Amino acid sequence: MDQTLKPLARSWFIYLAGLTLSSLALIVIGEKPLSPRSTQIVDLSASRPGSIAELSKSKEWMQQVRFFNKAYFGPESADWHNSPASQPAPESVLQMQLPLANDRFANLWLYGPAEAVAETGYGISVQSKTYSLANRTIPANALLGPFLRTNDVSFKVQEPGWFSSSDASQTRNLSLNALTYDQPWSLVLPVVPEYQAKLGKSLSFRLQLMRFDLEKLTTREQHEAAAESSDIPSKVVEGSLAFDDLKVANDFLIAPAGRYTALIISADRDPRPFITCTRSDTGAAIGTYSDQVPLIAVVVNAWASVRVHAATRDFGQKVNYRIVSLSSNEVDTKALFLWFVAHDLTDRSVAGRILSLPEIDARAKWLRAAFDVDITAQDVANTSDPDIRKLLDHLHSVQ
Repeated sequence: MDQTLKPLARSWFIYLAGLTLSSLALIVIGEKPLSPRSTQIVDLSASRPGSIAELSKSKEWMQQVRFFNKAYFGPESADWHNSPASQPAPESVLQMQLPLANDRFANLWLYGPAEAVAETGYGISVQSKTYSLANRTIPANALLGPFLRTNDVSFKVQEPGWFSSSDASQTRNLSLNALTYDQPWSLVLPVVPEYQAKLGKSLSFRLQLMRFDLEKLTTREQHEAAAESSDIPSKVVEGSLAFDDLKVANDFLIAPAGRYTALIISADRDPRPFITCTRSDTGAAIGTYSDQVPLIAVVVNAWASVRVHAATRDFGQKVNYRIVSLSSNEVDTKALFLWFVAHDLTDRSVAGRILSLPEIDARAKWLRAAFDVDITAQDVANTSDPDIRKLLDHLHSVQ
């Protein structure tokens, strides 16, 4: 062997001998050969914040889970009959509610005067049936309104005083129907003699009629339906609209207190041209409308809210209306029907006057059919109170 390799061979021999002795020693003392440790998988999801297991420990959350399943997946009430009040609104009624051309209202842009005003403190007064503006400082550059297109508008320049204003110009009346949308119009106001030295003989203004968005005149509110019969009076919603007074539209969202919600809407005139009811979940127009008496009946299921939109659309239109409601996890149309007959039909709530018995019977008969409720002989027999029994007996006889 090459002399240079001898030290290297000796080192390898010593290494192998040591490794062999170490293995024998481990076997003798009972140690197992070294091997990779197995990795134990730990499921941390059970303790992770926000996990299902962690949520299930919350009593409040579990109560809501059970409520969710019962409210949305439970079977329909046996009293849910898809009555006329739950059906889509008739197309003939919806045709009566189509919007008219947006030309009944307008804003008026006012600019001027073109002449220089030597002194400050003068103002222009603008008056109409639906709009009043006193002493808008001139020179002016303002959008005024809204105005009804059928109204006349008066203009004059004034000088404000301590107790009253003095007219610095003559008054000019202008019919808005004479103006065209988006076209400039010249308005010249002759100055009265005592002010001509300061203001000149006349002041020239520029006007322009602008379209007005009717949505700006819509009142929007949200209410919750009555959860019990005793709550009905406090949950009544009333609306009053008058087109010529700029009370154009109301939008009331009636939120449910239970799975089923029923509404009776009464009005002081035929409500069909004015009132639309839609389900919040589908957006479908629903409800049944009487063509004989001013009533609307609506009933929804599945925790749907009902949007009641009332709107006047033309000059001279007005309507007053009243919404009564009842909502629970059962179909309580019979309870709402009985409450309405004994309460609203026997005072001045509906028509502003006491109704005769034939008028009450006509409304009661229509509502029974609308809600598909029946007052049976068994209902009469099971009632111990003599006053209630007499009422039920009469309603049972109304066919």
